Amino acid sequence: MGNDASQRPTMCICTVGTGTAGRYSNLAQGIVHAMLQRRPGRCCLTPSRHSESETLADLVTEALEAQGLPCCRHGAFSDPDDLLGCRNEMRRIIREVRTRYPEVNIVLNPTSGTKQMTAGAVLAAVDEGVDAVEFISGERADGVVKTGTERVVRVDPRRIIARQTARNALSLVEHGAYRGAERILEPYADLFPRFLALARALGFWGRFAYRRALRAVPPGDAFANLRKTLNDLANAPLLSLERAADMAAFADRALLEAGEPEEALAVLYRLAELLGKVRLHELGVDVEHPTPGNIDQVLRPPKPLFDKISGLLRADSIPFLGVATLYELLGAAGEPLPDRIRGDSLTWQLLQQRHETRYGHGVRFVDPAHVRELHSRIVRAATGQWPHFPDLVQKFRFPNIHPLIQEELDHV
Repeated sequence: MGNDASQRPTMCICTVGTGTAGRYSNLAQGIVHAMLQRRPGRCCLTPSRHSESETLADLVTEALEAQGLPCCRHGAFSDPDDLLGCRNEMRRIIREVRTRYPEVNIVLNPTSGTKQMTAGAVLAAVDEGVDAVEFISGERADGVVKTGTERVVRVDPRRIIARQTARNALSLVEHGAYRGAERILEPYADLFPRFLALARALGFWGRFAYRRALRAVPPGDAFANLRKTLNDLANAPLLSLERAADMAAFADRALLEAGEPEEALAVLYRLAELLGKVRLHELGVDVEHPTPGNIDQVLRPPKPLFDKISGLLRADSIPFLGVATLYELLGAAGEPLPDRIRGDSLTWQLLQQRHETRYGHGVRFVDPAHVRELHSRIVRAATGQWPHFPDLVQKFRFPNIHPLIQEELDHV
């Protein structure tokens, strides 16, 4: 016999109550009929400590074994009116059965017993991850199932908690924990394929992996706008206002959703750097491969600054222009952007806090209010240079995912 779960024998754990009187019902026979219809590999009965419950369990055991169905007693509910107690006792029983019979699929039938026994057993089944939950149904008379009409109805226990899992995933997404949402949705990929794909796509987008995000977007017209947005970002040059606006939107999410002001500050620092590079690129400087000759030809900086740049870009080093140097060059060229960022003492002071955090060279934390102020100042500075910048930031905000996944949630 292989490891395929469908090929493994079944152990049915069945609760046993005291029975509800009815002219057409017999509890013991009802359980027997249901178990013979089901024909598990073995039946495990769990009564309560009530003497009538134990007597019924003995009758059911005798009848099932007479029909060739192995049956045993395992555990008992000490207080059938204590829901949480029933839950804990059934959890222990499931674990013990799983340890003793590791080769079986466990199915729970909690139909018989008090409402607390049934509810507690179902909760335990969800907690412990049994393979299925089954109930005895049939024609009813006097409020109970008529003996001889029993049929077994199966429920996938995953579906009992799937919706709550989706709510938890929504909360994670709303707080920027996209990978966490993806991980808890993975066991329910068959129930929430769109939601899982969307969490994965947003996770890649949050890492600026635009093409991976684009590939992860679910199919369908509902996601057409998301695909277009990601396609625009994927095809935007590295030195572009589109990439800069996405960084501004990311910083906003890191601050408001994820509650990570240090990460938001680090992104804002990179945003200030990128804005300076974009403007230099617009002026004709080869920012990605800067050379003293190109900078001198385009900007004509003063000799002391040119000598400084030449030293930074000596032939045996990696050509790189830091944020301070970028704005020094732009300022020397008479550009207004440096006045709004490096020339604004508070903006520059707030930017420098990045060096003292774990994203720079220290371990200090920052005040979220300071980061919020810096975000507003940098966006205003960019808007002064590029008036349509706020519209781009708005374009690259993450979508409201609720309407995109509501259909899946409604069908679980």
